Amino acid sequence: MFTETEIKLRITPKTADSIKASSLVDSRLVGCWQSSMILNQYYDTAERDLARAGVALRLRIDGNRYIQTFKHSGSGLAGLSVRKEWDWYLDSPELDTALIESNSWPAGLRELDLSHIEPIFRTDFRRTRGLLRWALHGRTVEAEVAIDQGSIATDAGFEPICELEIELREGPETAVTALALELANTNSLMPCDLSKSDRGYRLLGFCSGIAHDDREELWRGSKISSVVLGLGRSILNDVVSLSEHFFSFRDHESFSKLHLKVIFLYSYFHLFDFVKFRIKKFRELSSLAGRLLDESSHLSQIANSEGFDSGLASRILSVFIEEHLWGQLLIGFGDWLFSYELECEVQEAGNESFIDESLESWLATEAKKTTSAIRLWHKKNTCKDGGRCAESELNPIYRLAFLVEYFDECFGINKSHQNPDLKEFLLYEQVEAVPTYLSWKGSTVWLAIERLEEQAEQYVQGSAKGSDS
Repeated sequence: MFTETEIKLRITPKTADSIKASSLVDSRLVGCWQSSMILNQYYDTAERDLARAGVALRLRIDGNRYIQTFKHSGSGLAGLSVRKEWDWYLDSPELDTALIESNSWPAGLRELDLSHIEPIFRTDFRRTRGLLRWALHGRTVEAEVAIDQGSIATDAGFEPICELEIELREGPETAVTALALELANTNSLMPCDLSKSDRGYRLLGFCSGIAHDDREELWRGSKISSVVLGLGRSILNDVVSLSEHFFSFRDHESFSKLHLKVIFLYSYFHLFDFVKFRIKKFRELSSLAGRLLDESSHLSQIANSEGFDSGLASRILSVFIEEHLWGQLLIGFGDWLFSYELECEVQEAGNESFIDESLESWLATEAKKTTSAIRLWHKKNTCKDGGRCAESELNPIYRLAFLVEYFDECFGINKSHQNPDLKEFLLYEQVEAVPTYLSWKGSTVWLAIERLEEQAEQYVQGSAKGSDS
């Protein structure tokens, strides 16, 4: 058993050629590029017991080698995954489940009748790979760069493969995202959290959903550093997951949700701009998020249009990828979060912290700042162009929506209104005519503002009483 650390990025054939010709890659290449056809058969039961348990079983033919692989699902972030893997080199292309030790199986599969395992889909592709070696912070790094081009074939459908994988062989885990980020500066890269096996299962109709949310429902008692990390991971994972889903299915639902998460990503950098870790990088990411939001101002019209134009939406997102903005922002944010998590662990071990302020105090202060900003902004009525605001001018509204989305359990915002989907009201209908809605004193927005101000004060007072008792 070994731990596989790799980052997976979707590319185009043009980008594949660009990477192979890159001076960055060439300067670190050990030997020459090698190319071979790789044939893969995946196995599971008819009930998809392995997939449900988060494991994958594969038999690979690579030249004259037969390799049986058993993988556990691992943690992922912006294409980066870390997971356990077992490999066996066989004498023939015949699956041998007896090689898998019982303690390698998840607990729920240890009584599984292995005779029920059968072939379910194939992934066949040409792999062009090269070994890179370089130094990072005084340490030697070795990584295999692989470009895979081929297809996934199931009884239910077919999907092309064109991916870049960077797998760590030696050195710190941060080296993988650091290299991907360097490549993202000059190449069109799209982080991909779905493995080839995940995509095969999705073609068969088995998937966990188009977005996931691993944040806690209640943040009370958490450290701000853990909230910064948890929310960052949650938003980034959702943006990556939704963009993958949209490019596969071109559906209105995932595009609308993606637009919402891009807004939350933008708000994240403004809400947590007090974090004193890799400040220059954090500000660069904030600038990229602002640029993405400004350049996608027309996405709200597409997202909320009754006659959704999937082709236009695809072209707009493709431009963000082709201009390197998408890869720089998402890979860069993943790299920042990964480094931040490691540093938080070091600080915690030394009983230190980036941030001394309590979460409760920060939330109350932020709520007051946000509502005050909305009142001032409305008074100035900065929106031009016939009452429609540019996306960046809606920052106070977005901050309010962010607080409602991620902290409503603390403040009780949604429970205080008839409208259960306040964030959608704020972000979709509100964008069309903010001044009109705010000019109506009894609107849902003003009720939310007043409720937020009231609850912020009660929240911090209640927390103070709790700490005294």
